[in-house]
Amino acid sequence: MTENDQKLLDRTLSLKRQFDQAIVTLANSTLDLRIFFTMAHGYITGKIGQNIELFANPNALMRLNDSFATTYLRALNGAAHLDWQRAFRVCKAESDAISSGFIGLIFVGPVAAESCGACMANVHINRDLRDALLKVRDVDAQDYGNILVFVLEANLYAECELRGQAFGSAAIMISQLFVKRLNLDVKQWRNKVFQDCYKKQVPDPSKAFIDAYHKREGR
Repeated sequence: MTENDQKLLDRTLSLKRQFDQAIVTLANSTLDLRIFFTMAHGYITGKIGQNIELFANPNALMRLNDSFATTYLRALNGAAHLDWQRAFRVCKAESDAISSGFIGLIFVGPVAAESCGACMANVHINRDLRDALLKVRDVDAQDYGNILVFVLEANLYAECELRGQAFGSAAIMISQLFVKRLNLDVKQWRNKVFQDCYKKQVPDPSKAFIDAYHKREGR
């Protein structure tokens, strides 16, 4: 197992703090649906930093995360490439639909944040993650597969943070179904991008990794 690069770990922790600040900024703005994806991505980055000892090649994984996380944070701060600009326009249109009144709330509201998140995840994976994988060439396939555990948890985490206990039960059921669909799509997109770039299959998260992770979490 490769020894952790402290500078890369410090950078990972710094990225987590940047995500936290971005979440605060989005939460204080007028209905910015990009918060769902930002919460999810921040969660994943935090989990990587907290559990970096569990990975076979942690430094490559942190370089990979740094590459595409930085691209997204720059996009949020106004330096978005064309694909992010398009995704942000979709999210803005959904925000406007909700803000427009009762009809927008009924037909868009229950899944608006998740729909925006799915659009952003598509760009994030099929553009930014692909670019990062082409730049960072030594990512371990099993490490990459294991990260799916954090990805699936991240979508659930963002869902719970946004919905809380006050949202309607019917809306919660609808949005949870949407998140399940999103998780399936994200897994397929992630695996295809890795296979295209590395010409290797992506294994499912290993039982050893899941057990070690749950032990660290006290589950």
